[in-house]
Amino acid sequence: MSSSPTTFPSDFSAQDRFLAEKTEEALVRGVELQAWRDGPKPGLRVFPLDLAKKFKLENRAEGYFGETNIAGRPRSVMGAKQFVKFGRLDRANAAEMLKEFVYKEFLTRAHWMYPDGYTLGSDPESGKYKWVLLTLQIHDFVMEMGPVKKRLKEAACVAPSPRFMKIRETPNDDCVLSIQVGYPFVEFAPIPNIFGFGPGKFGIALKYFTFNLMKDGEVTTEMDFLAAPRCEKVFDFGKMIPDPLYGTADMVEMLTLGMVSASPFHDMMDKGMLETHCRVHQALMDGLGDVWVTWLAEQAG
Repeated sequence: MSSSPTTFPSDFSAQDRFLAEKTEEALVRGVELQAWRDGPKPGLRVFPLDLAKKFKLENRAEGYFGETNIAGRPRSVMGAKQFVKFGRLDRANAAEMLKEFVYKEFLTRAHWMYPDGYTLGSDPESGKYKWVLLTLQIHDFVMEMGPVKKRLKEAACVAPSPRFMKIRETPNDDCVLSIQVGYPFVEFAPIPNIFGFGPGKFGIALKYFTFNLMKDGEVTTEMDFLAAPRCEKVFDFGKMIPDPLYGTADMVEMLTLGMVSASPFHDMMDKGMLETHCRVHQALMDGLGDVWVTWLAEQAG
């Protein structure tokens, strides 16, 4: 897929141009990955994910592995879908209210402070552009290793665009309205990190939030994350240093002439990464659920 050369404003710095180029590349490749997501996926492997903790909102999650072609090259895909019972909307103008919340309030109000002082979210400005580059601060990215719990400073660059947004009226017999908000991840890490798969290291990746208004007044949300290729490194210590985990597993497979396959280990690690991703975003939904209740009360007042 080709596109016309980008014309940059004269006051763009080299860093501005770099980010704009990375953003447009993410949009083009993201559209290709979206076509795979929305189409038939023969051979897709689907499996349950265990988030290993209790959340306020009822939820379930599943992961998947697949294969596709992007930019003429075969790519592996890994992803996760989450299904959440978000709340209720028993109002005469429920459909219009849900549209207003998703498109006007979702990003700007998805922030709060935890009891321990940690915050989540930002207050972005919006304008009439084909795309906008946002830096998302991931304050609730937590690594738990036995009794040790550590919050890590992480951030991701994403590019919301109308190409990844969709409104469907009566998509099925049980649903009145479905609103999808999505964006590709940009291959740039605002905060440098040692991870081989994460912000700035995904390759091509997409995230979707879909809000559904059911006929009985229930509001559900679906979250979908997918990345191509699948994780190739757990840790990234530079081009000259192999990943200590996947590198070791691949070496064992090579030394045993394939008798000990690295695939089960890769699958286990990739599944764990998807579960971590889902925990972060289920925490987001729990917090957003409180914002939703507050917003509904404001509308009633």
